[in-house]
Amino acid sequence: MHDAVVLDHGPWRYTTVVARATGPQHVRPTDAESLEIAWVDVEAVTARELLPAFGAAWPALRRLLG
Repeated sequence: MHDAVVLDHGPWRYTTVVARATGPQHVRPTDAESLEIAWVDVEAVTARELLPAFGAAWPALRRLLG
């Protein structure tokens, strides 16, 4: 893991983990809040429909990726 960023909104929060995959990963939704999980090229993130809070956090997260 390279870093973790927590966005805390009081009654709820989420953690974004910045890491490098070391082999094949078989990701899948594991709860009702996640409809889809996909690998996305870093340059294509802003072209996707993002949750507003994640969209606001993306520039700082992007900097963590170097």
